[in-house]
Amino acid sequence: EHDRRWIEQNTAMLNENYCWYEQYGFTIPGEAKEWIARELGGDCPIDLGLQDGETVRLAPDWRVEVLHLPGHTPGHLGLWDRRSGALIAIDAVLEAGIYDRAGRRLIPPRIYDLAAYRRTIRLLRSLDAELLLTAHYPVMEREAARAFLERSLRFTEELEAVVRKGLAAGLTNLKELADRAIETLGPYPEFAVELAASVRACLAV
Repeated sequence: EHDRRWIEQNTAMLNENYCWYEQYGFTIPGEAKEWIARELGGDCPIDLGLQDGETVRLAPDWRVEVLHLPGHTPGHLGLWDRRSGALIAIDAVLEAGIYDRAGRRLIPPRIYDLAAYRRTIRLLRSLDAELLLTAHYPVMEREAARAFLERSLRFTEELEAVVRKGLAAGLTNLKELADRAIETLGPYPEFAVELAASVRACLAV
């Protein structure tokens, strides 16, 4: 439900989720904007918004639970299937970034609310799923999922440390801090600007 506005209105999604950086001095090429706008696929009215704790019945003896997993976005959701021990988390947790098929890191994690993102990681860790399924990583069995979540939490600590050092060095604006974080934690060959959201989230903690 908290992401309804972005899903229902492509202009809101584009301006508030993908292009808000421009007001802070970041440059987003026109062709990138056009590509994102095309990929959004059109406005999509929503009939039913989910919050947290709802269940979806897939069969008489099979229900999955809706989980609110905020941080990456305000309204990010996941599904928890107790019967199989599978947890579908999509983009709720993004380790140190998104990788290509050869294992090269491409895009940094975008975090809008750092405290919520960390709570989400701890919630997923407490469920200790047999399988963790995401949008950008291979299917992970329990041990791999545990390690992935630990790496994701550790990345937030590394990012926060970089931001604190930048502030101590006298950096005062978001672009300077984000550029420092990209240089320190990268490289991120694509959409490096996404790390600015995570830097801003650190400043709000």
